[in-house]
Amino acid sequence: MPRTPLRRVLILVCLLGLAAAANLGFAAPAAPSADTAPDPNLPAALSDAINAAINALPRKRELSAEQRKQAEEQLRDALADDQRASDEIARMQTLRDAGAQARDNSPRGEAAPKEPGLAFADWRSKLPADASSERLGDLLEQERNLLGAAQDALRNLEETLQKQTQRPDALRDELATAREESAKGVVANPALSAPPSLSAVAALRTQAAQRLLRAHLAALETEQRTFELRLRALFAQRSERRRDVDEHGQRVHLLENMLLDRANASVGDLATRLTQERDELVAGKAAPVLLDAANANLELGSDLVATVKRAGALRDVKNTYGSERTEIEQALKSTQIRIELGTLSEDVGALLLAERHKLRPVAVLEHELANLRNELAQTKLGLLDLREQQDGLENLDGAIATTLTHAGQLPVLSGDLHDGLRRLLTTRGDVITRLVSVKSRTAQLLSDAEHQLAELARTTTTLSNLLDAHLLGTPSHAPINAAWFGDFARASANALRVDPRAVAVDLSAQLKRSGPLLPLLALALLFAGIALRRRMPAVLERVAAPLRRIRTDRYRCTLQALALTVLAAAPIALLWAVLGRIFGQTSRAAPLEGALGLAAGSIALPWLALAFLYWLNRDIGLAHLHFRWPRTRRTALRALVPALAFAVIAPLFLYTWLRQFVSDDADATLGRALFMFGALGLAATAWRALREDAIWTQRGATQAEPLRLGQIVRVGLTGLFIALALAAAAGYLFTAVSLAQHVLISLAAVLALGVLHGLAVRWLMLGERRLALKRAEERRAAELEAREVEDQAGETLPEVEVDETALADLGAQTRRVLRLVTWLLLGTTLLLIWSDIAPALSFLDKVTVWKSTYADADGKQIGFDVTLRAVLESLLILALTFAATRNLPGLLEIGMLRRINLDAPTRYAITSIVRYLIVLIGMLSGVGLLGVHWSNLQWLAAGLTVGLGFGLQEIFANFISGLIAASATSSRSAASRARSCASAPAPRRSWIGTTGR
Repeated sequence: MPRTPLRRVLILVCLLGLAAAANLGFAAPAAPSADTAPDPNLPAALSDAINAAINALPRKRELSAEQRKQAEEQLRDALADDQRASDEIARMQTLRDAGAQARDNSPRGEAAPKEPGLAFADWRSKLPADASSERLGDLLEQERNLLGAAQDALRNLEETLQKQTQRPDALRDELATAREESAKGVVANPALSAPPSLSAVAALRTQAAQRLLRAHLAALETEQRTFELRLRALFAQRSERRRDVDEHGQRVHLLENMLLDRANASVGDLATRLTQERDELVAGKAAPVLLDAANANLELGSDLVATVKRAGALRDVKNTYGSERTEIEQALKSTQIRIELGTLSEDVGALLLAERHKLRPVAVLEHELANLRNELAQTKLGLLDLREQQDGLENLDGAIATTLTHAGQLPVLSGDLHDGLRRLLTTRGDVITRLVSVKSRTAQLLSDAEHQLAELARTTTTLSNLLDAHLLGTPSHAPINAAWFGDFARASANALRVDPRAVAVDLSAQLKRSGPLLPLLALALLFAGIALRRRMPAVLERVAAPLRRIRTDRYRCTLQALALTVLAAAPIALLWAVLGRIFGQTSRAAPLEGALGLAAGSIALPWLALAFLYWLNRDIGLAHLHFRWPRTRRTALRALVPALAFAVIAPLFLYTWLRQFVSDDADATLGRALFMFGALGLAATAWRALREDAIWTQRGATQAEPLRLGQIVRVGLTGLFIALALAAAAGYLFTAVSLAQHVLISLAAVLALGVLHGLAVRWLMLGERRLALKRAEERRAAELEAREVEDQAGETLPEVEVDETALADLGAQTRRVLRLVTWLLLGTTLLLIWSDIAPALSFLDKVTVWKSTYADADGKQIGFDVTLRAVLESLLILALTFAATRNLPGLLEIGMLRRINLDAPTRYAITSIVRYLIVLIGMLSGVGLLGVHWSNLQWLAAGLTVGLGFGLQEIFANFISGLIAASATSSRSAASRARSCASAPAPRRSWIGTTGR
């Protein structure tokens, strides 16, 4: 009995031990979770059964060769489906594991990470303060490698995250399709008379296809079920990678600054030592060769100091370009996502417009890239020169002898001169060694910066083209409604709150900061403009005086008048540019600082164009006495100046000035109102100026002459400006402003080409007048000579007629060619002006007009869409073909054929063949864009050939006979002229030649 309590105690201890063991984890393992356990509903792999069936096929005697081949193909397809199903199951398991890991790590991911500043401070505290430059360089290289790896990881993670954010819509569609296909299933339909072996193969094929459907559906469902968990994990990883990039970036920046400070201190001490050494030699009146060597060392030291500073600046430049590149790449990805979503509303348009405003001009980036590449090339050339000097200093005795020889002295092997040169050249070798190292680092920084800038320019170009292609078709602001008028009233009230005294104080401060030179230049330009306005008419009249007589008229008078016209128009425009430079210099962040400077600079070029237009059409000016433009045209053009100033310059000045301090939404309120005001003013101006009795007036033409082109231009240009105003009101402000800018630039180009055309006509007119004067003098001399011969012989001799083109015909042909050249120049100029918005026309490729086909090399018919852009390009090519058919043969005859020894029939034959070739090439090119290729025209060629053999042979024979007759006529004419040379005197011929017809 006394042992019973002890036994109970032992039993109680054992029970407590078992309970503790259970709490410590010695219990049986838990069952796998639903996310990680394999799906028991998915069928097992069929690869073993399929491979066994493939191996057994050769032993199936009841199958024919065709049936065996069909069975093998089905088994191969079944094996491929089974492998794809296994891959889908593996992907499903990977997704489950990723989801489970994301769920398990979510508490840690939500925990507050260690502060980046604390981590950086901890790392900095462990950095040895007395570390050598070599040790710091090794640490810098290590941190750069870690930074590059972190940036690559972040970039890859950003791409993965971008794909995941775009995945839900596609996943939803794929899942619906997979469920629909799985519900239908795969039904095997073997033939009733098929052998059992084929039925078994069909069953395996069906089972593999069914397994693939179920595995694919299960993988998609798992992907959808774990999507949120995996997306949160990716966001957490991105935050961690960004912290790594920031931390390593701070480390790299600190190490670079430490190395740069040490380098600056070291090269500063070296430059000081070199200066002292040179000063000691000067004070001691050393030999000139020693002074030259010391000065050369000092120049190398100065180059070393400048190179070290440039290396530090290049490091910042490279980092800046890298940051800008990262921002632009991210903006490009975001823009592509917004565009792919297809919701291009005014909110998206405002975001796209904001991205467009943040972009630096591509031309500026390309200019900086060219400068960097030039500097890199110069640095590499300098490195080659330094290495050559370094190689020359390896043998000091030889270098000393060379230095003395160049100085005109005999080489010495000892003495003060030898020792001094040895000391200086040894110092030079040390300086060159350090300079080579620093320049090599500079070249590497330049190369890295060039790479970053090249990628930045490429990405900026891509983003700019993408934005331009979609911004013109996307509203950038909300349409005008009742709320807009309230916003406009508030913006106007903010603009009227500007204190004039504050403006005067700011302007006076800017005048003081600009110095005396620019204000004096502005006053000089103002007085020059006033003086030229008073004295220029008398100067123009004096220049035009020789034009009244044909013998004193010279083309240089026209060139002088053109130069005076530009000179009269330039001072006030330059004054606005100088004011923009004066008031654009700012040193404070006050809202009015620089606003007037930007506004003044923005109207300098428009003012120059309008001032030139005014002086061009003044009485006794260039258009009056030199170009001989009608009075009504000159009056209409001169009346455009105040109208355009009121509709263009005033709104542009006010908008540029007010938007700097009114509000961030100045574009939508004041900017839109000013633009609509200017557009409607331009519409009224165009309607008034383009009437029949204004700009379109021709000298010697009656008012009843049809002016269909002028009417089309008048209605079209007026309607265009009204449409731009309505587009701005509807919210397409960016589109309207871009198109209006290009239209105004195009009108300025038309004015410039009009001046060039007037100069060319003036030159041709002078040539014709001189030619007429020369012919009149020759005719008078011939008449006098004929009278003398008649008086001496006592009989009347027949007058010799000169075989030449009439002056009027020559003028008509030349002016026709001049018009053609002018139109070609105008077309080229307009293409250059409108080329920057060419990507915006990409939407024309999305408008399908009709469908067509063409045959490839194998004769297979391939279908394609004929878009609206192709139709417009085809119409343009056909129109150019028509114009070229009418004008190019005449240009060929006047410009080339008359300069060689060819008679009229031969020239006519050549120009006819050229005309036919132009028609053929133009028609094939034009209709080819419409989907009618040569493969579609072969039947026409075959039919035409048959027709030539039967019904059309007479027409074709006449055509060929005409060409042969033209050539034969030219040969007979040449032979007859050759035979008559011995019996008849050769007539005097003009340099012009004969006409072709």
